[in-house]
Amino acid sequence: MSARVDGEARPSVDYPDRTAPLLSIGGAVVFSVIIVILAAISAMAAYANSFGRLTPEVARNLWPANGFVLAELADMEMGRLINPDTKAIPSELPADIRDLSERAIRLEPMAVAAIRDLAYFYQGHGESGLTRARLLMRQAAALTRRDSVVNLWLADDYFRQNQSRPALMLYDATLRTSTFAASLLLPRMAAALRDPRAPTDFEMLLRENPPWHDSFWAAVIQDGTALRNAYVLRERLHKLGTPMPSLHDALLIQQLAAAHMFSEAFDLFAVASGRSEKTDGEMLQNADFRRVSQFEPIDWRLISEGRYGAELDQERHVLAVSALPRAVGTVAQQLAYLPQGEYTVDVRYSNQGKAGPKPLALQASCAELNGARTFERTILLPQSGEWRLRQDTFCRYVWISLRLSPEEAGQGFDVEIERLSIKSPAR
Repeated sequence: MSARVDGEARPSVDYPDRTAPLLSIGGAVVFSVIIVILAAISAMAAYANSFGRLTPEVARNLWPANGFVLAELADMEMGRLINPDTKAIPSELPADIRDLSERAIRLEPMAVAAIRDLAYFYQGHGESGLTRARLLMRQAAALTRRDSVVNLWLADDYFRQNQSRPALMLYDATLRTSTFAASLLLPRMAAALRDPRAPTDFEMLLRENPPWHDSFWAAVIQDGTALRNAYVLRERLHKLGTPMPSLHDALLIQQLAAAHMFSEAFDLFAVASGRSEKTDGEMLQNADFRRVSQFEPIDWRLISEGRYGAELDQERHVLAVSALPRAVGTVAQQLAYLPQGEYTVDVRYSNQGKAGPKPLALQASCAELNGARTFERTILLPQSGEWRLRQDTFCRYVWISLRLSPEEAGQGFDVEIERLSIKSPAR
């Protein structure tokens, strides 16, 4: 047949009858069987994935096998072998761990737990086994950065090979993804700071101000065995402008001073406080009591006991000292850099408090432990005025202590000091 349109003949098209069946009866049966089989397989796989997780022994022989469930079963077997006290994994694992893990990997190449367990199996088989375990763990790490066990294994392995930088990067990844890793990793990281190369490696991580930054410094302060490197790292980060709470600087300065690392303590104080070197010859910090002490003992350390005490009045900018009768002791102290030279001690009392001679004295004594502890001077400060202090030893770091004068120990008193200064006329 043909149809004419606009005077032209066009061939007609024979369309199939839309009411005719697409499949023959036999084809429909085959298709239905396929659908049923696929549905059964899907149901059995779902069963292996859900119910199998509750009873993994059933999943071992269930068809079709599920690689993730087999990996979980291997994990459960591993859990039974871990020492409950030491949490250590045996150096040699049964072959069942290997078989389950290998079967799981064949079914699910991305089953990280199975790759990890297989690595644990091989690590106890000599140097070749350790090499194979290393490759497996790196394969697992390439699949995910969120497996803390893999990250820790690889980090420890890098440390064994004296490669601290990749190890610390793995610690960083673990701390960013696990809320439970901090208690384990931060003490390790604090101990790792002892390594001579550690400041450079840690600087790379900490300059980005990671979320575990503050907790790391708390661990370093608590550990207290890497003071030199902690000082170096802290100073570098300050110069890079990395934001850091001053509390950790204050605690580290205290530890450095307690360890007689005075030069490091003063250097860290300078960058942490932002106070440039004085040009007016003043040797003490906060001589006019206008700031709250923040970095003891380079700032004033105020001491209060049961019978006496000192307090900085922030509104009136005075140091208020009080004592009961017969009280003797140190009420304020500061570590000062005081090399050989002639100095002027200047004290100014307010008009408040005890009239007449003031029962206070300034004591200067060497803080170093290198045989120079021969310097000690005591100057009575009965009223406002200036006194000479001569430092004629090789000692450079000196404790400046404000003490209750024994001569007046029998009387109680309240005294306010507006200024306590030590200046070098040569400056």
